[in-house]
Amino acid sequence: TSLLPPRLFGPRVGAVTRRHLSHGVFNGFALACALGGYACIFANHRQSGASQLGLDVLNNPARVMHVVIGYAVLLLLLIQAGSGVARLYMVAFRGKVVMKFHAVLGRMVYCLAAVNQLIAYTFPGLVPVWATPLLAATLIVAVGSTLFFLQEKKRMDAAMKAIDQERQRSQEERRLTLEKLISASSFTSTSTPGGSPSARGSRLVRGDSAVAALTAAEKTLEVEYTNALMMRTFSEWHRSIQKQRLEEAAEALEGQDRLVQFLSSEMVDSGIGA
Repeated sequence: TSLLPPRLFGPRVGAVTRRHLSHGVFNGFALACALGGYACIFANHRQSGASQLGLDVLNNPARVMHVVIGYAVLLLLLIQAGSGVARLYMVAFRGKVVMKFHAVLGRMVYCLAAVNQLIAYTFPGLVPVWATPLLAATLIVAVGSTLFFLQEKKRMDAAMKAIDQERQRSQEERRLTLEKLISASSFTSTSTPGGSPSARGSRLVRGDSAVAALTAAEKTLEVEYTNALMMRTFSEWHRSIQKQRLEEAAEALEGQDRLVQFLSSEMVDSGIGA
């Protein structure tokens, strides 16, 4: 699942993927919805004569906190949108990665908005009493799941980066080995005494054939090495999932054993009492 989201909106185009463009579009929609919601709240407060800064509810700490966090979220969301546009422009046209706080700021805005929503659930008369814990639990699960998958994607990106670095290191070592073989072949062909031009030419042809064979073998080994790394990563993930399921099954069986023992003791006690 960690490899799926980067490919939902198409392949890489230059230095920017279509995923980045779709991310920018959704970020723009989120900003537009936030500003539209604030405009509605502003108009409602103006119509009812309420303070836009929450100065008329200073005796209610929850409402004051809701106002303060709301304005903070709007400000951070504006910074987030602006930094996202600047980051996308610099990566696409300059090849530079700037605004590295963009990801952290996005998580901060997301969590603050969720906290502000949880505070709003406590307002009297806003939602039925029975709906408050249900909505709060749903929101907490949704936010926690999103943060978990974002962290998993970050971990998978780091693992793929390590795999790419290892592959580049192996390619560099093989390139140096090929260069040494080519240099040795050229030196042998030009320094052999008494050799005729035709003999030297045949040795050069054989040397070129050997280099071509080594290059083909290098490409084959690279593909096999990549496949082996991917299979090892998948196997480790699969083993961890299986281990977790076995532990859960063992806990469930242990709980059933305790339940059976409890029921048996209750039945024995009931029989003795009768």
